[in-house]
Amino acid sequence: MYLKAIEIQGFKSFADKSRLDFEPGITCVVGPNGCGKSNVIDSVRWAIGEMSWKSLRSASMVDIIFNGTAKRAPLNMAQVSMVFDNASRQLPLDFNEITVTRKIFRSGESEYYLNKVQCRLRDIRDLFLDTGIGGEGYAIIDQGGVESVLSASAEQRREMFEEVAGVSKYKAKREECIKRLERVDLDLARLADTVALIDEQIKKLDSEAKKARLYQKYREELKESEIAISVCSIKESDGLIAKHSGELAPVVKKLEDLEARISAQEGAAAALDLNLTHKQKEAAEFNEKISASKYQVGLLEGAIKNCDNLTNELTAQVAASGAEAQRGQNRLQELVPALAQLKEQLAAVSAELTPLQTHYNEQTAQAQKMENDLRAVEAQLQRSSGELMSLVQKQMEAENRISLEESSMQRENEDLISAEKTSQAQQAGLAGIQKSLQEISARVQTKQTEANQAREAIVNGEENVRKLQGLRSALNEKLSAVKSARAALSAKLEMIQTQGKNDPYWVGAKAVVESGLSGVKGTLRKALKYPAALGVAVEEAFGKYLDAVLCENVQTVEQALSLLKQHGKARAKFIVLNQVPATPETPAENALKNQLKYQPELENLINFIIGGYSYGDGTVKGGFFIGGGAEDIRAPEAYWGEEETVRGEMTDKAAEEDAVSKEIIANYEMLSKAEENLKNLRIKSQEAVLALNSVQNERANKERELRATQDALNRAAQRKQEITLRVDNRKRNVETLKQNLADLKRRHAEAVSRGEELKKSQITLRENAEKLKSEINALSAKLYEVKIKKNNVELDLKSTEYEFNSLTASEGQRNQKIASANLRLKSLAEEKLSTQAKLSTERDTLAKLEIDEHKMRADLETLKKDYSDKLAALNACKKESSELTIKRNDLENALSNARRQRTTVVNNLFESWNITPEEAQLNYGDKTVDYERVKMMRKRIENMGAVNMTAPEEYDALTGRNTFLRTQIADLESAKKDLKSAINKINQTTRENFKYTFEQVRMHFKNIYQTLFRGGECDLVLTQPDNLLETGIEIYAQPPGKKLLNITSMSGGEKTLTAMSLLFAFFTHNPSPFCIMDEADAALDEANVERYVNLIKEFAKTTQFIVVTHNKRTMESARMLYGITMEESGVSKVMSVNLAERNPEADQKKEAIEALAEA
Repeated sequence: MYLKAIEIQGFKSFADKSRLDFEPGITCVVGPNGCGKSNVIDSVRWAIGEMSWKSLRSASMVDIIFNGTAKRAPLNMAQVSMVFDNASRQLPLDFNEITVTRKIFRSGESEYYLNKVQCRLRDIRDLFLDTGIGGEGYAIIDQGGVESVLSASAEQRREMFEEVAGVSKYKAKREECIKRLERVDLDLARLADTVALIDEQIKKLDSEAKKARLYQKYREELKESEIAISVCSIKESDGLIAKHSGELAPVVKKLEDLEARISAQEGAAAALDLNLTHKQKEAAEFNEKISASKYQVGLLEGAIKNCDNLTNELTAQVAASGAEAQRGQNRLQELVPALAQLKEQLAAVSAELTPLQTHYNEQTAQAQKMENDLRAVEAQLQRSSGELMSLVQKQMEAENRISLEESSMQRENEDLISAEKTSQAQQAGLAGIQKSLQEISARVQTKQTEANQAREAIVNGEENVRKLQGLRSALNEKLSAVKSARAALSAKLEMIQTQGKNDPYWVGAKAVVESGLSGVKGTLRKALKYPAALGVAVEEAFGKYLDAVLCENVQTVEQALSLLKQHGKARAKFIVLNQVPATPETPAENALKNQLKYQPELENLINFIIGGYSYGDGTVKGGFFIGGGAEDIRAPEAYWGEEETVRGEMTDKAAEEDAVSKEIIANYEMLSKAEENLKNLRIKSQEAVLALNSVQNERANKERELRATQDALNRAAQRKQEITLRVDNRKRNVETLKQNLADLKRRHAEAVSRGEELKKSQITLRENAEKLKSEINALSAKLYEVKIKKNNVELDLKSTEYEFNSLTASEGQRNQKIASANLRLKSLAEEKLSTQAKLSTERDTLAKLEIDEHKMRADLETLKKDYSDKLAALNACKKESSELTIKRNDLENALSNARRQRTTVVNNLFESWNITPEEAQLNYGDKTVDYERVKMMRKRIENMGAVNMTAPEEYDALTGRNTFLRTQIADLESAKKDLKSAINKINQTTRENFKYTFEQVRMHFKNIYQTLFRGGECDLVLTQPDNLLETGIEIYAQPPGKKLLNITSMSGGEKTLTAMSLLFAFFTHNPSPFCIMDEADAALDEANVERYVNLIKEFAKTTQFIVVTHNKRTMESARMLYGITMEESGVSKVMSVNLAERNPEADQKKEAIEALAEA
């Protein structure tokens, strides 16, 4: 298993989608400080479940989303995907390739995916348990993370050992068991509270049932008294109705006479009102005519006055216009010679301006051409300077690379000698390791078979337990449903019985049927069997016969009637079977009788009642009778037929409840046996797995030892070959670089020569341009002076011409105005004479209209007096009518109240007690009512408050629920015991694995430490050796030639090498699929970097390494290089090179990335 690729988009500085592909071996990530290298490491930590934003170097989790730059807007989502090669199935998923994806949005919501299927964070964390990659793992080492291994507390360091030991999953299971144990305790407490509450409810329901029976007794007694009171109320209402009806008749007759008189008087008054309105309209018209005439006289007088005023104004205007005309003639004579002089001046200035303008344009064109030539020369000079700088930089780079290649070649020759010595030392112990491995493999095979058999038995046992548990849940749900249905049927039966008890015919039929009289066959309804869908059709067809009691003869009926009379509150209808007329069967299509089932002895009765009746499409037809309409209708008195049906359903439900209870008991016994068997199987399996783990660990250690030896031999051979190849390549590179350096020097000399020539041309062009510019400035000043002079002459000429034209036009307008005024004076004189004639005529008309208006006003006063007298007589009649109407309304209201009171009492009788007034009078009319007793009974019922009529059924349901809950409590106690047992076994396994891992890591730590330091001493010590579940781990180290040092007093390099020793001891015992290190070599000198690189190379065969570094020696060990740049401010970009390709393009990329790292 190894990490194949990382895809990053929107995470921190990676605004664009970036992909980094990896291969087994070593990959280096390089780049300048601040370009985003560590963000790659952060993206990996975040993708596998890191939830601390501080660990990701952010102020909050949302801050890891790309926050924008000056040129880019912020993004709304960050996404990181990690692709793993899982061909070895090290991750517990049956896929060759696994993709883990995490997304976060600006809203703060996160999403997790496994192979593009959404999952939980817990699923991802469980996936990486015990691989070293998890949150507490040792495979991801960020900046400063190497030293944090040493600076961590002893307890924090333990978490890394747990990951190496593979007990993280056991730890997670233990925590899960503890949580489940806590939930079991909570459930037990909750169930105990529920049982206590149910016990209290059972006690309460016992008293409520007694209360319900007492309530029914009081209710029956109160019914008789209230019906008797209602009968008395009806009698009182009848008396009031008769009295008010007698008083109302004479009032109504007198009111009708008055209304006739009022109608006659209203007619006469309306005629007078109409005449009066007509006269008032004529008077208004006369007033309008008089007002119009007066208005016309005023208008004519004003017109005459206006004519006089206009005549005076026009005469004055004519005199003023003559004087102004004389002044205009004098000014025109002065302007003629001035215009001629200005035109001569303008011609002279224009002749001077033309040659100056032509010379100026020629000089300007010549200056523009010279400016263009100068810019071209300067551009060539700038390009030449840039080329020269580039050549200098390349020359320096070539010299630096030659020095670097020669130094590397010398170091690799030393490596070749060291590799030869190492290979000879490791060849010796290979045979003994191979023999031991064969013996251990045989033992593993035996233990593996035993463990597989135990696992298969557990799987079968767990499947059996799951089936039984599922069956138990289903049975419990079924039992609850049956009990609920039974309680609902009980409540329905009680409601039916309550309704029936208010029906005397139902009470009577029930009393006769249950009396045990010989010859009573039950009701006809119970004798018939038919589908529920035919209920309404049967009700309509049989009518009054349906609920009649079937009796064999008249004697039986007489005995039943005697029984009912003794009862005193019941009636019944009877059918005497031996007196039913013989009736032959009447054939009919879709005959209703064919859809019924009954005893043969009822055949004659059925033919008599519904012979010839048919039923189809919801309609009953028989002779002249038809019944139909909506089909989904419930019969108005359904309780007649539903009681037996409900009782039958309740019996079925009781039987079903007993059967389910027996099934639950049987299931419980089977489940207990299955769980006990499963518990034993798990114990055996755990013992087999522990034995297998022990042998497998022993074999794994030998295999690792064998692989390490073989890998060391292979690496030594490969390393010799690689070093030889690198030395040859470096020799060729040095020769190539020297040739490139000579070429660069030649091109540099040519560029210097071209630059000198361009500078001379630039100086000459600038001198000529300055001289021409001075000439153009002098010419421009003279040209400006002549243009100003011309503009002044043109302005004076235009001003004089405008004044001359204005005076000429004004003289014509004044002459036309004087002629128009003379014509208007003549017209005004004629208009005044015409207006004076119209004024005289209008004054005569006004005098005549005023005389006619005075006469009409006298006639109008006479009409008003007659109308007022008639209106007074009409109001007197209306007043008397209003008084009689009030009296009539009072009597009608009293009569209506009496009738309404009677109706209310009658309706209340029927709604409350289902009895008519006639039946109430017959049965309760003679009863003496004790009002004090009625008052007392009402008070008692009121004081009883709410009464639960279903209390007995609820009592049974709660008792069953109580039993069921106590069974659940027993199950939870058993589960609690099992969980405690599981926790103890997990603790035992954890102790054994942790102890073994600690000893192995301790041994490897010592060996690697001595290898890196070329001697020295170190050790790992448990802080609590007797408590392996919580003990911390302390580190002690003594570099060669020094005293035992405190970790904090070591140098940075010593700390790094000590931490490296421990980390690689982890990898030796339990290799992680990959390891990521961020600048772990930053504190090491050149010699220690070499050791560090050699160590990585040794482990690169089993573990993939992704290293962030600035060190060239570390880069040289990589199979692939990734460069992180920030060409655009704030946005990281990725470039890569595969060093295994060894082609010119790859070499160029490598050089570019190394240069990037140096920057």
